[in-house]
Amino acid sequence: MTRALWAALVVLLLAGCGPSEVERRAVAALRDPGTRVVRFSELAYAPLAFPSRTAFDIDGASPVVEIPLWGRSYAKGFALPASAGEMRVIISSTYNGDGLFFAMLTVLDAEMRPLMTTEVNAARQWERWIGVPIQVEVPVLLAGDLRRQARYVVVHTTGAVELAEQEAFEPFQVTQRGPVIFFVPSVPPREPTAPKRPRRAAIGSVVIELAPPLI
Repeated sequence: MTRALWAALVVLLLAGCGPSEVERRAVAALRDPGTRVVRFSELAYAPLAFPSRTAFDIDGASPVVEIPLWGRSYAKGFALPASAGEMRVIISSTYNGDGLFFAMLTVLDAEMRPLMTTEVNAARQWERWIGVPIQVEVPVLLAGDLRRQARYVVVHTTGAVELAEQEAFEPFQVTQRGPVIFFVPSVPPREPTAPKRPRRAAIGSVVIELAPPLI
């Protein structure tokens, strides 16, 4: 059975279920004022090779960061290879039964200051079943001044975690305003045939890939 069919069966079996107890505990900890929030400088940064593909989990044991404009999230840090030139950083995640960990990426300079942050709706839908995305991918091109300054990346999600089903998932296009990248709808909102967005999950399995730029 193909991976796409397995994922589709997972959606059929779990689409009507609420979040698991593990997800509920993870969300509760995020919202707890007593939970320790670490600075970017306190994160551990695993080195990445170029090219490479690395799978990892973000869970309730992961450190919690406070992302400007987005709030708290569990996170994982990586160090970019200094010797590599321009590259694509691609992060992807798959529906896990609780929902989708809509991965976001914050790029840091050598002083661990944010250079840019993608938005939760940057995700491209790769696999869908009955109109629900079951796998998403976020590609980021590091080129020019951004590549020269970039030293680290932090994978996280939006701090506004919602367990209820979201509104319709729309195609998005990019506009850039300062150091943060925003995304605006490229089609009129709330089309009757627009596909549904699954729950956003606070935790999940993620893959990060470093690849050459597309020619």
